[in-house]
Order: sequence, then C-alpha cells, then structure tokens
Amino acid sequence: MVGVILADDGSSARFAASDIQPDEETGKPVARHLVYDYRGAAGHYVLTFQHRRTILRLKLFETIKGFMALLARLAGFDGAFLRFTGDLAIDRYDGEQVAESYHDDAIWELAYFGKVPKS
Repeated sequence: MVGVILADDGSSARFAASDIQPDEETGKPVARHLVYDYRGAAGHYVLTFQHRRTILRLKLFETIKGFMALLARLAGFDGAFLRFTGDLAIDRYDGEQVAESYHDDAIWELAYFGKVPKS
C-alpha cells in the first residue's frame, strides 16, 4: 500500500518503550524495544523496533562554539542526538490475528535535549 496514509489520528495510537538502558557514551536513556500500536479507521497496525546497534552519537554541546558555548554551559545544556539500526516489524491485524507481517532493517533516531534525571 504505497502512498496511502494509514495512521492520521494520534488519539488512536499507543506507544511503549522497554529495555531502557543508558547509552554508554552520552548517558542518555535508550529504549532497546519500541512498539507503536495503532487502532483506527484504517485498521490495526503494530510497528516494533528492536535496537541492534547505535551508529551515531553526537553530544550537541560539542557542536556549539564561542560565546554560545559559554551560555550553553552556564544553562546546563546537555543535549544529544543518537541514531540506531535494528529490526523493524510491521504487523497488520485482522481482529486478533496477524493478517500480514513484514520485517526489515531500519534506522531511527533520538534527539534528547534534557538532562538525565538523577535516580
């Protein structure tokens, strides 16, 4: 179904993240398993991302130069941008049964602008 919008109502979508671990270099929390569950007029679809590898880590503070770097440091700015690869599964349901299922490699990203909360 190329070129067809399937999910256009955010109130029909649910999101879940699990297996959350701190990234080894940035310290940002990264979910190794993401699930988007959409139940709307177009049907019931579940997209599942399973983290395999982090392919890019960018500490945003390191990209700021000069006076702005001083201001960012004083403000406590600690943002990061991460890019991941892994498995993507797309399942279409007919009732409670999976009617179609597709798997492929995928890339997704995380922009984290806040500080990691102290536990």
